[in-house]
Amino acid sequence: MAKKLGYSEGREDLVHIKTEDGSYRGWRVDLLVENFSSKVEEKLLLCCSCRGLLREPCLYQEEVRCGVCIPVGVAWQPVQMNREIVNDKMISCPLKKKGFKWSNTVSTVLRHLEQCEFFPVLCPLGCVSLEGESKGKVVKLERRLIPEHQRDSSPLRELVCEFCLGKVKACEMNPHLEDSNECPLQKVQCPYWDHGYREEMERREFDLHEREFMQIHYKLSITEIKDKLDRATDKIAFLEMKSN
Repeated sequence: MAKKLGYSEGREDLVHIKTEDGSYRGWRVDLLVENFSSKVEEKLLLCCSCRGLLREPCLYQEEVRCGVCIPVGVAWQPVQMNREIVNDKMISCPLKKKGFKWSNTVSTVLRHLEQCEFFPVLCPLGCVSLEGESKGKVVKLERRLIPEHQRDSSPLRELVCEFCLGKVKACEMNPHLEDSNECPLQKVQCPYWDHGYREEMERREFDLHEREFMQIHYKLSITEIKDKLDRATDKIAFLEMKSN
């Protein structure tokens, strides 16, 4: 079973500024529904370090920065007013380019991404990509596509064998029917079907059928051989007549 994403795992990339060291700084300014109303507001809401919309704003050396932008082990002071302003700022869904017209306050965006139809999530069945850069990794799909994937295209979805009614993974159905361990309840035809003996049986009954109807099969074999000899004799006689 695929590992479920944590509450914020995979979401910081969309809403926070990601730095080269892999840490996440201020909120992305480009998600704002409206620009700053003034230079004063911009100064209040932007981190002096990462230049993103403040994330847990704090006062450090007379500058307002994101809490995560302040060096570890130094004195800082929380800025309550800025935190409230930032949390109430209106931003769009980070995946708005996909067509989802959502906007709300900063404080709600991570919760929104828990249900956003366009957010990429791991396949719940654990399907693994077989090609590209993600080869060998669990497939990621937009949340809205997961039900269809599980129902129609996942190689790990469960199907019901029409013969034994057992549950078999889609990727294992053909081997289930074709290899040496063929489905025992699959219907098969008598080997003399084409010779007029129209009998069907379950695969598990095939050996018993051959033993019980050995005499009938023998007679059908003799009849088939005789028919072949008669056809061959007729063909020889036709060729001899034609050559004369």
